[in-house]
Amino acid sequence: MVLTDFSSGGAALGTAFLACEESFASPGYRELLFDKAREETVLSAASGRLARGLPNRLSREMGAGVQLPPDPRVQAWLTERLRAAAAVQDRTDLLPLWAGQAAPLIHFRKARALFDALVAQASVERDASSSEGPSSLTPETTDASGLFAPTMFSAGGRA
Repeated sequence: MVLTDFSSGGAALGTAFLACEESFASPGYRELLFDKAREETVLSAASGRLARGLPNRLSREMGAGVQLPPDPRVQAWLTERLRAAAAVQDRTDLLPLWAGQAAPLIHFRKARALFDALVAQASVERDASSSEGPSSLTPETTDASGLFAPTMFSAGGRA
């Protein structure tokens, strides 16, 4: 499958599926992934290791300039109660809001619609690559992260 050619594709797809109603993400978290005012993602150490996510109070206060514990499981244990209470209250300011750099391109709210668009795009790409040689990907068909251009997330608009 064409998508396996991209090392960062898994993160982008994870974020796209996380935004779908079928995910276990809180409603507030999913809505923030669709908030076009939040076009920035940041690297944070709030989990005990560097990860990319949407900026919020947790990422600012716990993730910036903090010395990491030797084992991320220690950080998970230290923040377990905070994360559990924040999840129950849907406090997105205190939840880790993991998201890849392509988060602003997300448009699908249903996993089936996202999956169908991915399959359709992979089919088009496969057909194009079989007629054009080893790869038909060009700077015009990919975004800065090396993923397919925004059609990967927005084909057919919000579904």
